Amino acid sequence: MTHPGLRRQYVKLCDLRDFADTAVRERIDDIVPGLEPSQRAHRKNWEYALLALFLEDAGLLGEDTTILSVGAGHETVLFWLANRVAKVVATDIYGEGIFGGLEADRSMLTDPASFSPYPYRESHLEVRHMDAKQLEFDDGSFDAVFSLSSIEHFGSWADIRRSAAEIGRVLRPGGAAFVVTECFVSRSLLGPRAIQEAASKVAWPIKIFTPQTLESEILEPSGLELAQPLDTKPPDTGGNVIELHGGGRITSTTGADFPHIGVRVQRFGLRTRTWTSVALAMTKPSVSDA
Repeated sequence: MTHPGLRRQYVKLCDLRDFADTAVRERIDDIVPGLEPSQRAHRKNWEYALLALFLEDAGLLGEDTTILSVGAGHETVLFWLANRVAKVVATDIYGEGIFGGLEADRSMLTDPASFSPYPYRESHLEVRHMDAKQLEFDDGSFDAVFSLSSIEHFGSWADIRRSAAEIGRVLRPGGAAFVVTECFVSRSLLGPRAIQEAASKVAWPIKIFTPQTLESEILEPSGLELAQPLDTKPPDTGGNVIELHGGGRITSTTGADFPHIGVRVQRFGLRTRTWTSVALAMTKPSVSDA
């Protein structure tokens, strides 16, 4: 099923060609000001731009919209959205876990403005300490829910399924969700279990999805429907792949920081399969559709 009114493909892997879209470039520059042209080509900026454009196409950028962010950290798009919708609620386990001193600093709870690159409507952003596996909201509380490159860090596959179910539960019927996570795009000599173990040793504890596990671990537990069929066409990484090594060392195949689209682990002389961001734009069936 394809959601009406969508002007581009949203359910897809991150691809360098997406940055040729004028609307994507302009939205990146609006959300993350001051970037050099080459710096735009980072998959986090892609996530921000596609989220914003999807919400716009779905009619959910307006003063009557309430939005929940799950695993929000202090992402720049939170402040951008606060200037455009009625309420943004950012949730994370601030100050805890491996991201406590990095992307989910506890001070976000008391001083979110210190993380914003521009003035924003502070009364339109609420920040709460909350576990994604148990969202403290009533069913159907939000018009839109999003989670950007977070769900893969929520724990076991059972934890991820529970978090996906919570996203679906708190979304109102007829609402929209946008979840970005990690998805393999190439083959490797290592099997899936070995890849997961290698990734957890040299990077963060992380689950990396396949098209099949996106369906079984996120889509099905959420009870939501894809707004478009998933486009699994192999992405263009610009010939550059970011490589994660032991001890936190990061290199790339070209020696450049950008494009930052494809990622893989290099360990014990073996390179794992490459992965990148995948966006899942979803909708919740309305009562009349059920």
